Amino acid sequence: MRDIWFPKFSLVLIAVALAVPVLVPAQDSTSKNEPSVFSYGVKGAQHPPMMMTVIGFTNANVANQTKGFPCMGGTAGCADQTPGTIALSAPMAVVLKGSTITYTFELESVSYTGPCSLGFTVTDGTTKLDGGHYTFPSGCKPNTVYFASFDRVLKSPLKMGVGSISGFLKAGKHTDKIVQKFCYM
Repeated sequence: MRDIWFPKFSLVLIAVALAVPVLVPAQDSTSKNEPSVFSYGVKGAQHPPMMMTVIGFTNANVANQTKGFPCMGGTAGCADQTPGTIALSAPMAVVLKGSTITYTFELESVSYTGPCSLGFTVTDGTTKLDGGHYTFPSGCKPNTVYFASFDRVLKSPLKMGVGSISGFLKAGKHTDKIVQKFCYM
């Protein structure tokens, strides 16, 4: 069967999810290069009308690192205590070299169950600036939204440029990619 990705469909589901989320235990790795990861179940999520597997990215951004972000509203220490909200560092179009930044990826599993992982690369043309990988220890589950944020120092041998952050999702035989551009100096 053909894999079909519905980014707009996923955005609609995220909007619904934000209205009525159910928190599930976060899958957090805290070693130096591991991301902060959390997830939550989407109560009353809609399933695709046919038997198809739907999992994919809904967002990627580059932001200045903000202590305690991203976090789920209603959890201890989160800036926004409204259940169902997500507090993210503001996405930036321009970041400074040498600053500590956060790469955040959001993905949603509508109907996929099984092993999954995400990776990313940051490039300027053919020059690789950074990269990372994370395997979800419990895999991915249907009706769940996942967030992974990587705190890094932006380094580049180039004086300034236009960077590109590319996220890669692998979920069984299914793959997805997301790309976001940003400037640095």
